[in-house]
Amino acid sequence: MKKNRNFWPLGILSVIVIGIVLLVLLVRLSVVHPIIDDGAYFEKYSDVDKDINRIIKDTKAFENDYALYIGANQKPPQEAIYRPLSPYFVKGHRDKLKEQPKVELFTDAPNRIDVAMIPKVSDPLITDVSIRLFMVRYHSKTERLDLGNLECSSGTCLSPEFSIDMAGRWKAILQVTYTQNQTHKKIFFEKEFFASERP
Repeated sequence: MKKNRNFWPLGILSVIVIGIVLLVLLVRLSVVHPIIDDGAYFEKYSDVDKDINRIIKDTKAFENDYALYIGANQKPPQEAIYRPLSPYFVKGHRDKLKEQPKVELFTDAPNRIDVAMIPKVSDPLITDVSIRLFMVRYHSKTERLDLGNLECSSGTCLSPEFSIDMAGRWKAILQVTYTQNQTHKKIFFEKEFFASERP
């Protein structure tokens, strides 16, 4: 009589071996290609998530005392469309971009960013306001220009002249530091611009 062979132990062993090999490959893949933490506003996402209530409170406190308006290569009018927004309050607006006035940066000429800081109250509680400007290319971590602190006088802040060599969408990030009740605080605002050759 012929004895039947049982392949169940071999099948179970092969499933275990394949599982171990896949696990080793997954660990190797995660080490070679780690998750890049979002540092768009110079802090880790987890830190922003932990401190979001404080950040929103500080932003609202600043907006109670001052209104900011930003323009590229022109003095910004005091209209809502020229107000930079806190990145934590930005809503999707790509479908409305065509309705906005086209204020552009130029790839073939020097550019300058103008920021108007208008007090809303006669005696602001916020003092020692300093604005630092960064220009960031969308979807690229390498294209970040640090233009330093803006020169401010009489409510108008100007960036130094700068050049960009890539057309497309750019984001101006304003890092605002200020003092309130003898405490130093830092918040961010952003505004989108389009870069192209001068018409």
